[in-house]
Amino acid sequence: MSEKFIVIDTETANSIDDPIVYDIGFAVVDRTGKVYETHSYAIADVILDDEMMSTAYYAEKLPQYWDEIQNGKRLLRKFKTVKMILADVCRQYDIKVVVAHNARFDY
Repeated sequence: MSEKFIVIDTETANSIDDPIVYDIGFAVVDRTGKVYETHSYAIADVILDDEMMSTAYYAEKLPQYWDEIQNGKRLLRKFKTVKMILADVCRQYDIKVVVAHNARFDY
């Protein structure tokens, strides 16, 4: 069985000095690029806060987020729930390495 990794990507609101995640996606992959599963979540704790979301880097894309939530492409979950899901996926695939799509920021 080949070693698997998680590649993660986030989008945030608030400032660059104190970013707060409102969108997180991740995929389980191996070195060949095979994708075993993907996850995409809108963080309810943040995305439902209109004032916070007014500071989002991609605030103009909010209607697209709501369309994706309504059609099931993206799930609306609390941050705590997403952390538990990510931990469960790491255990399931014996993940030892998580890499970030935009490493300097997503770290």
